[in-house]
Amino acid sequence: MGESVSGKVDDSVGDCENPPFLCNSGVQSGLIAIPAGFGNGKQHAQSQNFSNRNRLRGLMAMRMHFVVSAVLAGLLVFLMNAMVQQDSGGANTGIPTVQTFDYQMMNLDYMQYDANGTPSYRLLADSITHFPAPEFNTLNKPRFEILEDQDIVWTISANSGRTEDELFSGEQRVDLEDSVVIHGLDSEGREVNIYTSNLRVFPESRSAITDNNVRITGENSNLTATGMTVDLRSSRIRLRTNVRGTYGIQEN
Repeated sequence: MGESVSGKVDDSVGDCENPPFLCNSGVQSGLIAIPAGFGNGKQHAQSQNFSNRNRLRGLMAMRMHFVVSAVLAGLLVFLMNAMVQQDSGGANTGIPTVQTFDYQMMNLDYMQYDANGTPSYRLLADSITHFPAPEFNTLNKPRFEILEDQDIVWTISANSGRTEDELFSGEQRVDLEDSVVIHGLDSEGREVNIYTSNLRVFPESRSAITDNNVRITGENSNLTATGMTVDLRSSRIRLRTNVRGTYGIQEN
């Protein structure tokens, strides 16, 4: 059913004392039928908007709750994996773990023999410390003696060192660092001293290599270079680049 409003309607388009929907020049005085609920349209729209806003706030709250829950779950999984990897010795993880040594020896004196039972080299150190996983040894004040017919032909010393096996060849290597000094005889039988900051020694194959700067002193010789390879078996020294200085040639 509709509603009825009685009133006088002005035929002009000017001021109208009645509500705007009654101001129509073509409408005569009398009763005008208004559809049911017409006056509640604005209130209905406001109620609908309020309901939509509440629904939107609810959806946003649910989405935020889901995001926070997902972040917390991911963080928990990461921490649990890190704890498991640390318990297993730190394998296959980017998180560094500090391992403790399992034994230590003072005043090391180690002799290595070849297949014929002849002494090949001797390793001395103030102390050696062994770490199990991954396995390696640290040396304090190491000193190598390269032997030939039981005679010392080369000595190599440094303030610190580390021993471990090569990944591919399986040969043991010793990385020396801090004030490395090599003393011996070159291929021409002259005494020579070599100074560098780092040196990698392969005692079994009797070779040594460095990529760092080196200085060589000897009889009428004073050389500097970058990078060096030493064949401790043949006493040949190969300098790589930036070779500078003087080299004395032995006169017959």
